[in-house]
Amino acid sequence: MSKARGEEGYPSTLVHRSTTSQADAELLEIQRENPDRYIALMDAIHNDTQRKILYSLVNGLGESSYRDLERITTVSRRTLRKHVSRLEDNNIVERRDANFSIVSFPSVEIRALVQHVVYCYDNQRD
Repeated sequence: MSKARGEEGYPSTLVHRSTTSQADAELLEIQRENPDRYIALMDAIHNDTQRKILYSLVNGLGESSYRDLERITTVSRRTLRKHVSRLEDNNIVERRDANFSIVSFPSVEIRALVQHVVYCYDNQRD
């Protein structure tokens, strides 16, 4: 993937959205480079609890605590762990901090891919 990189080291159009067609091309490239993640993400978006987890991460700062996710998903901690583990096994999210109590995206590219899938899912439902 050859593209201009911003000062953060991320593809500049993913951060700054310089042109729509360029951003779309970059999203397609991310999909091509991560087919397993993309397929898993398409499955996850149709699962109510996993979709709520992804929405929380997309609409927040890219990370959420288990406490916040419990409140948003209204499921037990055990059920939440099961769903987060499934997303983590598919490299869509990662757990971090000393107690693994923060859930976040593993990269800005995966965050962009999740944002795109969430956007498409919302538009499909309308």
